[in-house]
Amino acid sequence: MGTRSFICKENQDGTYTTSYCHYDGYPDHNGKILVTYYNERQKVEELLSFGDMSALAERVTPDPETIHTFDESQKNVCVFYGRDRGEKNTQAKNYLISELLKNVDESWIEFCYIFTLNNEWKYFNQYDSNLRDVKEVLKKRESL
Repeated sequence: MGTRSFICKENQDGTYTTSYCHYDGYPDHNGKILVTYYNERQKVEELLSFGDMSALAERVTPDPETIHTFDESQKNVCVFYGRDRGEKNTQAKNYLISELLKNVDESWIEFCYIFTLNNEWKYFNQYDSNLRDVKEVLKKRESL
């Protein structure tokens, strides 16, 4: 069973470009990968350009010399529903914050990560819509 999450980018027009991610949405996994490997707007945009994903990983692009499919994925490479499984209508979607909150509530999304206009990763969970800084939460957990 997956820990569902949304991965979003805040846009200048007040919308959020959003992709669904099925597995390992916890801050200790997806949050850590996002702050470590997707810490620049260009990298976040590249990630979201592939749309919904099964699993987030350190790299977006697989080695072209090696097989990378949904069933046979390369280590440390994201697995996308469209690119790697051939599914249709898996592109990222733009939502207003009210729509994003509604979709989190209705889609069993446990965590929602947002790359802010200040180039910081924040998140909220399905039980509490207060934004938390991903880096700060990870630092606190490491110090325990």
